[in-house]
Amino acid sequence: PGATLAAVVVLGSARVSITGVAIGGAHAAGVQVAERAQVLMEYCKISSPTTHGVAVGGQGHVTLVGCEVHHCGESGISVTERSTVDVASCTISDNASGHGVSLGTSGACTLRGCLVTRNGRNGVVVAGRVQSKAPRVP
Repeated sequence: PGATLAAVVVLGSARVSITGVAIGGAHAAGVQVAERAQVLMEYCKISSPTTHGVAVGGQGHVTLVGCEVHHCGESGISVTERSTVDVASCTISDNASGHGVSLGTSGACTLRGCLVTRNGRNGVVVAGRVQSKAPRVP
């Protein structure tokens, strides 16, 4: 694969846990996850990467809990290629050129108790073939 300038790159069968870390100013994605890697991020701040705050592809999986993702060059969170992201109690904001959360080719995302605000485009955008299950509202 080509070189990447992301701040954190997790590939292959890796399982990584990151807690209380600030990631800022990456020259690509703040966090890039692919090739079936699994990442748990708790209480982290991801800000000002030139592309996405968190980019998940290649059947990767990311869980974000209590994180802030803001001021990204593109979308705060990008999910593609049969990858999944679970997001709980996070703030995704001020991504001036992108969406808060972008779901592409067969991506899946669950948002619980999150604030998605002040993004340059849509809060959450779903493109391609994405399956979604929403709880029934009484």
